[in-house]
Amino acid sequence: MARRAWPWLALALAGCVASPPGPAPATAPVEDTAGIGFDAALAVPPAPVAERAAGPAAGPAAVDALTREPVRGIAAVRPDAPREYVVRRGDTLWGIAGRFLPEPWYWPQVWRANPAIENPHLIYPGDVVELVQVDGRTRMQVRRGRRLSPQVRREPLVEPVPLLPYEALAPFLAEPRIVAAGELASAPYILRPYMAEQLILGANDQVYLRGVEDTPVGGLYQVVRPGPPLIDPVTEELLGFETAFLGKLMLTERGDPAIGRITASRREMAAGDRLVPVAATVRPGAVAPRPAPAPAAGLVISLYQGVSQVGQYGIVVVNLGERDGLEAGHVLQTFENAEVMFDPVAADFVSLPPRPGGELLVFQTFERVSYALVMTAPSSIYAGDLVRSPLAADS
Repeated sequence: MARRAWPWLALALAGCVASPPGPAPATAPVEDTAGIGFDAALAVPPAPVAERAAGPAAGPAAVDALTREPVRGIAAVRPDAPREYVVRRGDTLWGIAGRFLPEPWYWPQVWRANPAIENPHLIYPGDVVELVQVDGRTRMQVRRGRRLSPQVRREPLVEPVPLLPYEALAPFLAEPRIVAAGELASAPYILRPYMAEQLILGANDQVYLRGVEDTPVGGLYQVVRPGPPLIDPVTEELLGFETAFLGKLMLTERGDPAIGRITASRREMAAGDRLVPVAATVRPGAVAPRPAPAPAAGLVISLYQGVSQVGQYGIVVVNLGERDGLEAGHVLQTFENAEVMFDPVAADFVSLPPRPGGELLVFQTFERVSYALVMTAPSSIYAGDLVRSPLAADS
C-alpha cells in the first residue's frame, strides 16, 4: 500500500477530504500526577458551536443516554455511554469525557456543577461521574464517592484528576522548540569556553558570549542548537526550524565578549550554540479543549524526536499557526493521506479518499506552525497526514 501521496495534498486540502464515519473509540487513560480539575479548564470559555449539517450521520447515531432519543450536536452522547463511571487513579478529564461524548472536547458545555457538594469542578479517584437530566437536557456532573481520608505518614494527599496527561507535555511547556526562519542567524551565541582547554561544557561552567550587550547582569537565556528546517510540503515555504534544548545560562559580567555561567545542562554545549530568551511557561489550565475554527485545514509536517509514526500522546507539528487563527486548546481531526492504487478494470490509477484518523489537541502555537498532542489514535499517525477542524468535518 502506498502510504504517502504528496501530489494529491493540494486537492485534499481544497475540500475533498471525506467526513469521518464516526467517533473514535475511547482510549485507555494513562497515569497523570498534575493537579488541576474542571475549574481550571472551565476558566477558558468554549468556542461557539457551529450548527451541524442536516442529513444521515455515518455510523451508529448518537442518542440521549437517559431518554435514548437520537440527538445531534453538543447534547449528543455516545450510544454506548454508561449512566455513570467511577473515576480511577490515572484517569484524565479528556478520557472520562470520551466515555460519554462522541466529541470529548465539548464536555465544558454539558458539565453541570453539582450544588450539593463542595468544589464540584474537582474530580478525584473514587468519585462518580454521572448523566443527569436538567431542564430537559442531558448533563454530566460528579457525585462524591467513598474515599479514605488522607492521614499524615500513612497516605499521600489525593490529587484531583487532571484535564490532560501533562507529563507528556512537560518538556515543551517551558522550553523553546521552534524558532522562526532567520531568528537564529541574529541570535547571541557562545563564543568559547572560559578555559580555552575545556572541551565539554556543562552546569556551572563559564563561557564567553557575544551579542548580549543589552542584557543586564543576571539576565537568563536558554541555549539551543539548530535542528532540521520545517518546510511546508505543499507551498515549499520555510516555516521555521526545530531546535534542540541544551540548557540555561545566566549573564555574570557584561562586555563584548561578555561572560556567562551555565546554570542548567540538558546536553553538552559547544562554541556556536545559540541563546534565546527564556520562554514563557504555558499554564496547563489555559489549554482548554475546543474545536479549531472551521476553515482550519493543514498537514502533519513533523513528528517529535524524528520517529516514523506516533500514537496516543505522541507529539506532532502541524503547518498551521497563529496566523491561521490557531490557539492552545484547539482540537483538530486527522485523516490518512490519500492512497493511490491501480484499478485493473479501468487500467488506470485512482486516489482513494483520505480515511479519518485520530484527534489532536494544540498546546503550543507559533506564527506559522503549532505543536499538538495526539489524544486518540485508532491507527498510527504519520508526517503528511491531513488535519482539519472538527467543525469543517461536520459541515
